[in-house]
Amino acid sequence: MMSGKLYYYTFFPFRPRQGTFCSSRHIGQVEATSDAGERPYLVVVRAGSKHCIIGLEKDRNFDLALNHYATPAGGLIYEYRYAGGVSKYKAAAEFLQNSSVPAYRGYMFMDDDLSVSTEELCRFFEYCESHELGFAQPSLSVDSFYTYQDLINQPGSDYRQTPLVEVMMPFFSYQNLKAVVETFPKSISTYGLDVIWPYLIVEKPVVVDACQVAHIREMGTGNFYTYLRKIGVDLKKEHKRLINEYVETA
Repeated sequence: MMSGKLYYYTFFPFRPRQGTFCSSRHIGQVEATSDAGERPYLVVVRAGSKHCIIGLEKDRNFDLALNHYATPAGGLIYEYRYAGGVSKYKAAAEFLQNSSVPAYRGYMFMDDDLSVSTEELCRFFEYCESHELGFAQPSLSVDSFYTYQDLINQPGSDYRQTPLVEVMMPFFSYQNLKAVVETFPKSISTYGLDVIWPYLIVEKPVVVDACQVAHIREMGTGNFYTYLRKIGVDLKKEHKRLINEYVETA
């Protein structure tokens, strides 16, 4: 019987054909709008047909890059769009190497099951700039599904140091992104990445309680986990390999 990874290497397209959206070994052509690069921040979302950022038609301080692994819904607003890639961070690393993508002041990498308004994201970026935060994330609303209790919103707090910033929506300054981007392709599942990043960035990770995002899908469920099983990715092995490489040798 064919193993998951053999299935992946045998049947995944090298890149998606123009106009198609699917998982692939490498991302497809990057599509950019005429005003891409005019805002100071960039939000990258790995998405199926849609995402949960509300109100993008309003003025904002960030560009949006959509990385679709499934055919997108109509009418989506974006500054960049590209198909394919194996997973969120491996695809993001390829996208950032594209010559059409300029340097931004800061970058956020979001999952498509995070519900937030455009105004709240803008406020988060402004807050990080005014407080000189370059390794951070918004807090999770109290009704969110979560893994780490430390990241749940704490009323009365503005921001606080935490052991890590989670893979579902990390924010990096330009300088801090340069310190971690080499790790992006090293975990298809993303497991282990958020544990090793604090060993590579001098700045301490911070959760901003002044801003909130809702995580609306239960942990460990959804198409992504089915996909990982299909292509033979072992989450625990990826996590352990990164710990061995970056933490135990630190």
